[in-house]
Amino acid sequence: RVSPEIRRSALFDGAAGAQDLGGILVIDSAGNVIMDSRTANPAPRNFANADFFRALRDHPDLDLFIGVPFKNSRDGAWMIGLSRRRTNADGSFAGAVVGTMGISYFKRIFGAFDLGANGTVTLFRADGRVMMRTPYHERDLGRDLSKGELFQFYPKIRAGHFETTDR
Repeated sequence: RVSPEIRRSALFDGAAGAQDLGGILVIDSAGNVIMDSRTANPAPRNFANADFFRALRDHPDLDLFIGVPFKNSRDGAWMIGLSRRRTNADGSFAGAVVGTMGISYFKRIFGAFDLGANGTVTLFRADGRVMMRTPYHERDLGRDLSKGELFQFYPKIRAGHFETTDR
């Protein structure tokens, strides 16, 4: 019974304004945006065909979905989508909460490592998709490296140390 602006302010509490974070959306079970951290009255949008929505809807055991990097249509910045399932009291799918994080966050973190002249750091998704790599090249974002040597071991061996030479 409160205004949309007060509801938005109470729900998001400034978290969406933190450095490297983009907007946060609340989406209903049909894929429609019902709340947006950036505005009290969100424009009509539907995400029923989005990969994160289908994954969360179709896999009740999936709590968090991490998307491949994408370019933000508003400013061209590279982002990663993070989505959590919303569930009704009876366990049925209620929709999703979707937030975005800028690749700039990982650039800053990875940039703090002294890797030497030929060193690299790569952050992968479990399916072998590149989320971020240093040295940074835009063309690497989202690349599928699941056929690489590392993924012959993962996920059978989920922890440990692995070294290889790039060919």
